[in-house]
Amino acid sequence: MWVKRLGVLSVLGLAFALSGCYLSVFQTAQALKEGEVMFTLGAAYHSFTWDEDVLSSLVPQLRLAVGVADGVELGVHTGTMLSLLSWESAFLGVLADLKVSLWDEPEAFALALSLGGGWGVLTGGWGLSGGVYFDSNARVLPIYFAYRPFFSLQEQEFAHQFAFGLKLDLSPTSRLLLEVDNFLGLWSLGLAL
Repeated sequence: MWVKRLGVLSVLGLAFALSGCYLSVFQTAQALKEGEVMFTLGAAYHSFTWDEDVLSSLVPQLRLAVGVADGVELGVHTGTMLSLLSWESAFLGVLADLKVSLWDEPEAFALALSLGGGWGVLTGGWGLSGGVYFDSNARVLPIYFAYRPFFSLQEQEFAHQFAFGLKLDLSPTSRLLLEVDNFLGLWSLGLAL
């Protein structure tokens, strides 16, 4: 049964990836168990000024991850940037990563690291990325933090992205993420399920 679901999700993810892409952060430190599949849909909003014009965009995003071993997952990020002024979309890239859980204590905290690579606007073409993810697993304050450095192979430069948010468990298999993200001084607000 899960093989059929994985096949359907893979086809949907591939179709979405071919339509446009964005490197999203919508991740916490909790990694999947072997055989588990996670499909995350999210959207971010950001607005910035360029030559005295205010440009606002909606960034629909998708992440598909598969647990290859307990606490080890392989994921793919994708999305598109949609201008709220012209409704034109922009291709932004694709990233694959491997995330490894270092610690996951249910009533304390979780910590994970990731390493990945791909093509995207955030990396100026082909690039590499890393990630450090920290979660508070306390029921009173279910927050998470993510720090992701990027290295552009074309521009030979580093860039950094960080995010923090609130993770709300809706059921044993679904979670709502409310996130604030910063990349190169550009702040974004996001929501993912």
